[in-house]
Amino acid sequence: MSYIIIPLSIIGVCFLVIISIVVRKFSALANLNVDSIPAEKEIQFKERIIGNRLKRNILKWNSKAMRVFQFLSGQVGKGFNALYEKLKKMQEENSQKRLATTLLDENGTGYQTKMEQMFQEIERLKKREEYGQAEKRLIEIISHDSKNIKAFKMLAQVYVE
Repeated sequence: MSYIIIPLSIIGVCFLVIISIVVRKFSALANLNVDSIPAEKEIQFKERIIGNRLKRNILKWNSKAMRVFQFLSGQVGKGFNALYEKLKKMQEENSQKRLATTLLDENGTGYQTKMEQMFQEIERLKKREEYGQAEKRLIEIISHDSKNIKAFKMLAQVYVE
């Protein structure tokens, strides 16, 4: 037991001596200006230089990344526009094919004769004053051929009557 007490008492005395020295020098430590020490000034200067260099590197890489991103987004946009145009063209071709197949009747008569038959039927419906049926037929023609001016004019006449 005495083996433990002697070293502990020596450690305690040393600790008290250290505390007394720190307490006496504390006022000098409090008045010490860290900014006036040359080593501290050098460390602050190095940190400022490193910070500025890091900012410049980040800005440089950021601008390069933005240029690459803009280029890639432009290329992707062009690709999507080309795909959109291709799909639009395919849709037009498909609607033209559908129009051609729907306007051929059982006898295989062509587009013009089928249109003329439909217009004659519309005239008959107008004479019988069946404007609802005439309107449906004209809308059917316009849905197949949206550039048919005659159908639009006849539809306007049906609405007026």
